[in-house]
Amino acid sequence: MRNQILGLSLISASFGLAIATQAQVVVWSQNFDAEPLGAYGTTENFGTQPELNIVSPGAGGTNQAMEISFTPTSGQNVNFQVQTLQYPATGNTNPVVGNYTLEFDMQIAPFTPGFNMEISVQGPTGGTFSGDVSRVTVGSPPLPAGGAGYIHVSLPLSNSVAGNSGTPLNPTDSTFRIGFGALAFPSSIGDGATTETIDVDNIVLLMNTNPPAIPAPTMNILKATPGLRVFEQNSGATYNQEGFGTVDNNQSWVGSTPSTPTTYKITISSFPPTPNSDLHIQFVQSGVVNPFVVFGSANAMDWTIQRDASGFFSQSVAWKTNAPNSGALTNVMVGDATNTSTTGVGTWTLTFTNDTDGTLIAPDGSTNSFSLPPDMVALFPNPVEICFGTTPGSPAGYGEFLDISHITITNSAGVDDDDFTLDDTLNTALWDPSFSLDAATANDAGSVFQVSTNTPLWVTWTVPDDLFQLATSAGLSPTNQWFSPNYYGSAYGVMNTIPTKMGTTTKWTLIPSGALPTVDGNAGSAVSPTGFFRLQNPGPSQ
Repeated sequence: MRNQILGLSLISASFGLAIATQAQVVVWSQNFDAEPLGAYGTTENFGTQPELNIVSPGAGGTNQAMEISFTPTSGQNVNFQVQTLQYPATGNTNPVVGNYTLEFDMQIAPFTPGFNMEISVQGPTGGTFSGDVSRVTVGSPPLPAGGAGYIHVSLPLSNSVAGNSGTPLNPTDSTFRIGFGALAFPSSIGDGATTETIDVDNIVLLMNTNPPAIPAPTMNILKATPGLRVFEQNSGATYNQEGFGTVDNNQSWVGSTPSTPTTYKITISSFPPTPNSDLHIQFVQSGVVNPFVVFGSANAMDWTIQRDASGFFSQSVAWKTNAPNSGALTNVMVGDATNTSTTGVGTWTLTFTNDTDGTLIAPDGSTNSFSLPPDMVALFPNPVEICFGTTPGSPAGYGEFLDISHITITNSAGVDDDDFTLDDTLNTALWDPSFSLDAATANDAGSVFQVSTNTPLWVTWTVPDDLFQLATSAGLSPTNQWFSPNYYGSAYGVMNTIPTKMGTTTKWTLIPSGALPTVDGNAGSAVSPTGFFRLQNPGPSQ
């Protein structure tokens, strides 16, 4: 593999002239007037059973509308998705999602504050939450307040975030449907008797017919330091976790003794800078690593490391027992042991000297002890796996990252030890990256990246970046050709990672040494002493 090149220069380019005015055309619409009254569409229940019907009258007191109804009970989760039928689209020729706007009329009654809505545009190949999703709080603009009657809602798809199904929205699809979901975890709304109704009418999908030229994104080149990087990629909610889990599910501390203590160590080389960012090290028994395993498990223990608003770090231990389908580790039987440190960088340690007594050690050497309830021990024999997940804590943390250099687990039945600064690739015999919420998303590199000495550079750029593609060249002379990094990497069987939006504003891609430009522009030739990157529209020919 070729040597790392440092000090690469950077340029970017844009093409086209801006158009001052825009026009829109309706490419998809549905007012439900031709549908029979009664049951309609599809519903999916993840916590509360909704009903979906065509009712009369609709907006303006005439014709018909689609009505979503559900009866929430306080303390129970509200979580459902409903979808319209699939209807044909015409004239939707623009491939850029940001050139479309979803509009509809909506009323909500009686309206009890406390739940969010997810509104999605779904193509013919998409499933639940596919395509682009806009999450909004009921009662807050642009949605109506309860009892206010119909208001007109306009949601530019340029403001939306990716859905969960892994199928990106193709705005040129031949048919679409619209999905409406409601969320509250756990619900603080409802008395089990009052029915909430949401009426929707006059749905249209608009396309800009003469959109302005897409401006060039802003780029950066960053040196990549070896280690394991976990991005806080998903921007759907501040509690969505990204990370990885242990493959071996023999990680229980039960059976620890003073002479053979079970110890869990994690060395952090950089921590997200936003206050309330968390790293959760979670012990669960399902034998499955996925982003919902802690929520679904009846029993879980969570060792949390957090940056607080004052810049200090704390670590705590909390647990739940006999509480499936609950993400709150405070609702059944919880204990906390808090330890404050002045830095998040360094080695954090959790040690058990017997089945119930544990100690936390922060990087600055400060310690704190705790004891678990004796009856909890019987609930945590092996199999136990550990899920490592980072959460942003606030929207300001979307797209930030955590760097881990070492994890060591000793005196458990499933001992693990990995120095990530020495690994070329993620050791999937030890670690399963499917804990990330976006792990299964199509055309997405995921949230967990093994950075090595053979991946020397990160290239980042702002979004939107529709139609722009990354190119690299050895120089800026007119004779120098611009090719994709993968063109150069083809000689070595390497590729830069799929450019992935981390959070809401920035895409990242990791560049291998073998994907850097060569002196003569041919794949496999000698590496150039200089290199340049740019985003170009149209993209490079190869």
